[in-house]
Amino acid sequence: MAQIAKSMHIVSFDIGATKTAFAVMNFEGTFLERPTVLEPTPQDYKTAMGHFRDALNDLYSRYDIRFIAGGAPGLDGNSGQFVRKLSNLPLWGGHSLKGGLESVVNDILRKTNGRYPMLTIRSDSYMAAAGASLAKLAETEDPRSIFPLLSIIQGTGNAAEESEQNGNGFRIYVNPNGKNREAGHNQFSGTAPNSDDIVCGHCPRPNCAETYLGGKHMKKRYGFEPRYVTPEMKGNVADNLAKFVATTKWQYEPRTVLLLGGIPNHWEGYVELVRRRFPNYQQNDGPMPEIEPSALGNNAALIGAWAETRRVFEGVWPKFDLRKYIEAQAVLYKN
Repeated sequence: MAQIAKSMHIVSFDIGATKTAFAVMNFEGTFLERPTVLEPTPQDYKTAMGHFRDALNDLYSRYDIRFIAGGAPGLDGNSGQFVRKLSNLPLWGGHSLKGGLESVVNDILRKTNGRYPMLTIRSDSYMAAAGASLAKLAETEDPRSIFPLLSIIQGTGNAAEESEQNGNGFRIYVNPNGKNREAGHNQFSGTAPNSDDIVCGHCPRPNCAETYLGGKHMKKRYGFEPRYVTPEMKGNVADNLAKFVATTKWQYEPRTVLLLGGIPNHWEGYVELVRRRFPNYQQNDGPMPEIEPSALGNNAALIGAWAETRRVFEGVWPKFDLRKYIEAQAVLYKN
């Protein structure tokens, strides 16, 4: 098995409303080359599938692809199909990501006589939480010290995933329909210069948490795009995120909160602001959760896709060597 595994390559992808990343990895989770980033993600679904075709054609010509896995926003459980009202990629609504990728792969294999891959599709937030949880688990000798763990993904939209300890590993909470709690679309009352009603595009009612925390709505709420953030705006968003984390009724009381996505990855000092604002909204007298960025940064969902592939294929989460990952990334980006 070990010898076979060495030749198995995994294509992982992370579809976001702002950009889409592709990576090729070996079975041990090492990036074989720098991820390819498509920015912006095409608003038209067929155009996006064309880019997938180009990327997979290239990778199939150079690697023995046995697995394809990744995540995208707005998926209807584990069906691989997008919900009809998709807030951040509205023209993708109702399309089947799984069906689209299967069609692309079949076309490639007819020309190359390659082997059909195992295809695994989850929500983008699930994959990010899987990668972040795995990396955090690699940092500790006692899983009880970090779980339950809450992953907040804050980019164009806003999402949350909960993971709890399961033996020496973890499991990510999903309801019986295969969905997370969609906490980013809970009704929310935040602080912003513009408190008028804003509809996210998915919810039937205005003013869900995403309209205060998602980058798509920040110009309308706070007056600036995320890339032009001001200190006052950063403080307001941090305060709203602290309130969101502290006051939402989670399935598990989090011991650790990991912040992922473009906002915490690029706004200097933001995580510390959230950490300082949290006690203002804490609902209990217990210890405050550890609030920190993920060690994987922008690659959390790509690592999560690799990990989910291994979990589905082998029945358990793989071991992740965080130090080896950091060293490999340094080599990959040396030049």
